[in-house]
Amino acid sequence: MSDQNGLLTPSNLFPRQNTVTKKMVARTLLSTAIASLLYAATSVAVETELDTVTVTASRFETPLREIGASFTVIDREEIENRGYQTITDLLRTQVGLSASVSGGEGSASSLRVRGEEGFRTLILIDGVDVSDPTGTQAGPAIEHLLATGEVERIEILRGPQGFIYGADAGGVIQIFTKEPSEEVEGLVATEYGRYDSSTVNGYVSAGSELGGLFLSVNRRDTNGFNRRLDDETDEADGYENQTFHGKYVWDLTSGMAAQIVYRNTEADTEFDNCFGADGREDNCLGNFNQQIAKFSFSHDGRDFQQSVALSWSETDREFFTVDESSFATDGESTKAEYLFKAQINSWVAVQAGGDIKEEVVDLSSGDRLEIDEYGLFVEAQASFNQSTTLTFGARYDDHDLAGEHVSARLTAAKIIELNRFDQLKFRASAGNGFRAPSASELTFENSPFASPLAAEVKLTEEQTRGFDIGLDFYAGNGAMFGVTYFDQEVTDSIDYNNVTDNSGGFYSNVKGDSFSKGVELEGEIPVADNLVLFSNLTYNETERPDGEQRIRRPENVANFGATFTAMQEKLSMLVNLRIVRDFIDAVFDPVSFAVLDVPLDNYKVIDISARYQWLPNVELTGRIENLGDEDYQEINGFETAGQGVYAGINVSL
Repeated sequence: MSDQNGLLTPSNLFPRQNTVTKKMVARTLLSTAIASLLYAATSVAVETELDTVTVTASRFETPLREIGASFTVIDREEIENRGYQTITDLLRTQVGLSASVSGGEGSASSLRVRGEEGFRTLILIDGVDVSDPTGTQAGPAIEHLLATGEVERIEILRGPQGFIYGADAGGVIQIFTKEPSEEVEGLVATEYGRYDSSTVNGYVSAGSELGGLFLSVNRRDTNGFNRRLDDETDEADGYENQTFHGKYVWDLTSGMAAQIVYRNTEADTEFDNCFGADGREDNCLGNFNQQIAKFSFSHDGRDFQQSVALSWSETDREFFTVDESSFATDGESTKAEYLFKAQINSWVAVQAGGDIKEEVVDLSSGDRLEIDEYGLFVEAQASFNQSTTLTFGARYDDHDLAGEHVSARLTAAKIIELNRFDQLKFRASAGNGFRAPSASELTFENSPFASPLAAEVKLTEEQTRGFDIGLDFYAGNGAMFGVTYFDQEVTDSIDYNNVTDNSGGFYSNVKGDSFSKGVELEGEIPVADNLVLFSNLTYNETERPDGEQRIRRPENVANFGATFTAMQEKLSMLVNLRIVRDFIDAVFDPVSFAVLDVPLDNYKVIDISARYQWLPNVELTGRIENLGDEDYQEINGFETAGQGVYAGINVSL
């Protein structure tokens, strides 16, 4: 059974933690002090991260120094250094994020931002919402997103941001693919490793004065491993993924451009426990196919920017039991939006926009549901003396199922120049949002699987709200230290209820609030020209309306690591230690028909990756995942991968 002692909890904020935790906090503070001395000895002037330009926080290009919300950028160099093949594995190493996977690759997964449900996380690829409207809660199918060569950078906006993105956005993750290059360039990359896992990724890019084209193809295969602990057949559960991504950009005239994006993902996942007619429970297959497309036109003037876009996605799922189709869904989403930003004077800017969205979901049972919504938002931004930025915005939504709602967000950012090299940033944000009942939640209430009690339930929207306040220190030598306190809650969350007479279940709004609050710490220190140390720690205290801890939310998550270069930077290495402690899951008791909490064991995982530039256009890669062969569970009853060794080669054109 797991040790339930806390880990790395700031004892001055949370005094209930025990002596072991306080000692670990003391060690962390001592390490930080030593790192600060190392920084002082190596300080040199370099460009600060505060000048990094982002778009997710405000929908238009904005430097990080003006963003008051909690924000993280993962650049291409970090993506390559870590070497992970899936977006889930990459993102679980970031501050404020945690993930749970029901088995191996391709199985149902949830990525939680500050402990909120995965379906409250909005994921965009090149500006297109990749949510699956056919899912139980209409969230993103993150288990099918690959972190291969076309991904250029990822931006993470933490906290309720419903004001600017509409319903369901309790956190925003935007994945940007490569832009077309001016000259012809390309890459072919392969990797092979444990469980007969292989990846083949290739892309080509070309452009001229008129525009540019980028095309990428990915193929991921793995035999996998037996995912369920209760499966006595010990049969491996495999996974296949084929993803095509294309982008074309037209440079029309000065300041005017058009772009079209298309992406197609098709994946097959083997799983257990579907109980076929032949009595076997290991011959189960899930097929996932998602297509997304977006056409956009933008105009960038000196004091005025605007864009108009039309996006579309279609998601098909089908499940097979002993090669016979057992369930299928088809969902389609269409969205039109217009955005503009006007620079009123040297210190005030206003941005506004509107969008219209339609979702259509068809189930194999014959049920069909159409959902329409539209929204309008406006935000004012004021900058004073190039050091202080304040924003306030509001959004109006009219939703078929949830009615009318007003969301808002307030942010503040203050930069203090400590000297020629070092800067301090104070930031704060507060916002709210909502989530409407999904199509699946609504149609289930009328299905034969639902309890008769479902007829007495009328589902209403969930309400989310939260705030955070933080302090970041940016040093001239590239060192960075940050601390954030966050507090957020969900009211009237929609949950599934089992019925004790075995007549099925039903969805209902749980009265009361669910909380997530805690502290995020992060730091990066270049201790030498070829060695950088990094770490992030998230303490997240969660609570359900009944006062108990929320399931699958670790109270403590930490990542410690280092990047190292040698041989005139031909060799790059990264080591990451991930520690997860103090979390629970829930199990269904077939006797009482009740759901019971069960603690899961603490665990730690060490991953090592390396890249070696063998020839000018040939790079060798290697990776060891779970170096210590840790045996652990993220979801009760489901296995996780043991130690795995992978090697690959990248050939650039």
